[in-house]
Amino acid sequence: MLRALKNLFDPPSPARMLPGHERRHLIEHMWRIAYADGQLDAHEDHYVRKIGHLLYVPNTQSMLARNHARVAPGREMGAS
Repeated sequence: MLRALKNLFDPPSPARMLPGHERRHLIEHMWRIAYADGQLDAHEDHYVRKIGHLLYVPNTQSMLARNHARVAPGREMGAS
């Protein structure tokens, strides 16, 4: 009963319902979108970092995802 009342007033965070690897994957896709035009605007950088923070993605993982997203389009173009 007490737990039900607690969940009523303090529901679990939707971000915590996603497994960590899915949250990191989502952030990596957001970085790819930010780099879609070949450059990263300061507002895009802030936005993706903020969403990563709200999703409880550690900054280290977010930066690794950013680096991977930045390199991936060049790799795909070279493979064609």
